[in-house]
Amino acid sequence: MWEGSLAHRPAAEALIRRVLQGKALYQIDTLVDLINLASMRYGYSIGGFDADKFVGDTLTLGIGRHDEPYEGIGRGMINIEGLPVYRDAEGGVGTPTSDHERTKITLETTHLLVLINGYDGNEEQVMENARFIQQCLERYCSCEGLRVLSEELRVKSEEFDLIAGLTRDLLRKTRRRFRLGGRNEGQAAMRDEGLR
Repeated sequence: MWEGSLAHRPAAEALIRRVLQGKALYQIDTLVDLINLASMRYGYSIGGFDADKFVGDTLTLGIGRHDEPYEGIGRGMINIEGLPVYRDAEGGVGTPTSDHERTKITLETTHLLVLINGYDGNEEQVMENARFIQQCLERYCSCEGLRVLSEELRVKSEEFDLIAGLTRDLLRKTRRRFRLGGRNEGQAAMRDEGLR
């Protein structure tokens, strides 16, 4: 099920690979850039959304369906079958590989929602990542009214165990292919490149 989706690497891996290959990172705007930095620093795929563009008042977590339409930012239509996908009332808004064009952050964004895809179960590391993002937003974006939610916000999905298992499987496959062996070696490589 994952094989068709592996053409699009998890966002954190794609960013780190660019750096290790000596390629420049995309510079979009301060919000997007700091989310990308946090993704590389902690190794998690992070969704950053313009919350005013969501349809309805609920996001749900599910699994991408066969032929489900999904336009990844700067990627056009992509296959999300079998991937974890956050959906609003209109459809998919984010996967570990790409956020959706419809809900992307722009210079006009005033309400930001950040979702850290921490399917490895390391809540302490996820919270550290969230605090890092919060500090960057306060320091570089003059953001106010920031809240880090953990106990108050839990994914409610009958499919969660399956999603977490599939995502762990994807991470194992990509780490083997990436030849970094895990987050610690990946962070060491980023340190060597001056990113940490």
